Amino acid sequence: MTETQIAKLERLHNHPTRYELVLQHAQTGERVRLAYILRNNRSGLMDAIRRNGAELEAFTGSTTFDLSKKGQPAAAQLGSWRASFSGRTQREAIISGELVWFASEKK
Repeated sequence: MTETQIAKLERLHNHPTRYELVLQHAQTGERVRLAYILRNNRSGLMDAIRRNGAELEAFTGSTTFDLSKKGQPAAAQLGSWRASFSGRTQREAIISGELVWFASEKK
């Protein structure tokens, strides 16, 4: 493990688990990280979209999104990008290799 990974993991000590939320492009399959959030449910997804609204609009080119139906896994469609949970915790993502944060990507 690198020193950067160790430092990030040490900062997580005694903090609640956060879950990785990713954006995936429909055609290319490219994946970028949207956020790490405390709640891996619809309300957590909505909060992440609200917090990153301006950056998401610039990145995806979409001003609206469609939320998945109740009873289905939490996800949202933003143009050709889909926001959903990766199934990894923040700790797992750091250890196995973090995705690039979407707002740091130039589109």
